[in-house]
Amino acid sequence: MKLRWLSLIPAATCFYGVQDVECFSIGRSFLGRRHCGVLLRSSPSDTRNSILKQTDCDDGNTPPSMAVIINSIRDLQSGSDIRGQYVSHLPVGSILNIAHSITSREAGSPPALTPFAAYCLGHAFAKMVVKQIPTDKDEVTICLGTDPREHGMRLADAFSRGAESVEGTKVIFTGLASTPAMFEFCRTIVTDSTTSEGLSDFITNNLGLVHNRYLRGYANVIGKAKEITESGEAIAEMAIETSGHCAMRENGYLDDGTYTAVKVIGLLSRISRSSNADDRVSLLDLISDMKEMEVEKEVRLNVLDGSIQTTTQVFGHIANIVEDACTGGNGSEKVTEWELDSENLEGVRVRTGNGGFFMLRRSLHDPVISIMVEGTSPHDVQTFFERLYNLLQRNKEITGAVELSVLQN
Repeated sequence: MKLRWLSLIPAATCFYGVQDVECFSIGRSFLGRRHCGVLLRSSPSDTRNSILKQTDCDDGNTPPSMAVIINSIRDLQSGSDIRGQYVSHLPVGSILNIAHSITSREAGSPPALTPFAAYCLGHAFAKMVVKQIPTDKDEVTICLGTDPREHGMRLADAFSRGAESVEGTKVIFTGLASTPAMFEFCRTIVTDSTTSEGLSDFITNNLGLVHNRYLRGYANVIGKAKEITESGEAIAEMAIETSGHCAMRENGYLDDGTYTAVKVIGLLSRISRSSNADDRVSLLDLISDMKEMEVEKEVRLNVLDGSIQTTTQVFGHIANIVEDACTGGNGSEKVTEWELDSENLEGVRVRTGNGGFFMLRRSLHDPVISIMVEGTSPHDVQTFFERLYNLLQRNKEITGAVELSVLQN
């Protein structure tokens, strides 16, 4: 998922995808009931005049109430921005009700910014983002904030529903936020390659952050965080390795355990002051929704001849066998529960369902191949090792180079 944020909506989005017909059609889903007007298609010239008289449409073949709304949306353009005066209307009703709210104001009033207009703008903006921002992900996320005015929540709600009516779009509401602050919401945490599925899900879905799972080694994750921030792609607030090395942007990306400890103590102090004695919240309560596996285990396959070259060759054979088992390639029988992690950058990582995974890595300096696995139960982990052993022991190039018996213990 690529995170995108919204600061000022370009005026062009007011019209992108919100043509007269489309504006009318998405209005149906916003209002939740039939409109009083009917949108007519082009008619032969000999019958056009009689139809217009019957329906009281304008020359654009648009019902009068709808024409009022469309024109009011066009009037919101103000240079590169969209500006208007908030005008309320019934949450559920008809096109006529919205048009009446717009036309009942005093002459010379600023353009009307209605919840319905916000819905249309949200729909149009999301269509523009989905079309113009290339992504290989299934979903684009738009962050939306408001200013302190009391009607901000209703406009944000309408805009969000309009945006999420476009397939492949998700909106995150940030609450009260200034325009410059919106560029802080594209925040990233960089971790190493062995980060669990549960923690990755917690970072993205519970905290609303972007998770970048990079290479193992504290120097690698810190370097990646700096690269992300300096490139302007996003703001990497933290780089942390599963061993505990942690560097924060606000501290100049220094690998500083003392600074991290002070931050944790400060957080503990704040939550202690903000909670009642009978309803005290602990640090563990803050991560109670994070899914953790019951069993974690790591085994190492030692290369018999102690050669780094042999280690590289054997790892390649093992990686190919595992990948074929995930995909059913090269005539292999597909393991249903195994799903290859295509975004992994180090070794081979496979999801095994229910939050479990295993990962194969080769050492760069020692004749060792590491196998790390997390599962929901000891039985699941043991089943994995047995299945992996059965796959590898068929290959003579592997059995003659490493000791596979550790997979049976």
